[in-house]
Amino acid sequence: MLGVESMVRKKIPVTNADQVVFDNDHTCCVCRVRFRPVQIHHIDGNPNNNSRDNLAVLCLEHHNQASYPQGFGRRISSGEIRKYKADWEELVRSKRAPTYKGDSKAFYATICG
Repeated sequence: MLGVESMVRKKIPVTNADQVVFDNDHTCCVCRVRFRPVQIHHIDGNPNNNSRDNLAVLCLEHHNQASYPQGFGRRISSGEIRKYKADWEELVRSKRAPTYKGDSKAFYATICG
């Protein structure tokens, strides 16, 4: 992780933030638990790299595990987050078919069982 403490954080453009949260269905890409509060995580640790490829939606617990040392526990690496992000976004895209047309109950019944 870069020396984030010394970097001036640029605000994530609203269009990027909105698109990333939408692409992840406002759900953490690691645990996929609905209705948890989420944050946008900079995968590479650079708060000025606001490209959508570098932004992941994480719940507070997983954002903490990705951002800070966890004692003897392994933190979630940027490589792992990229895999979780790609897998979850693909699942959301595949389940957002024209047949759902705003029917979130049908959507969640399909992806969440």
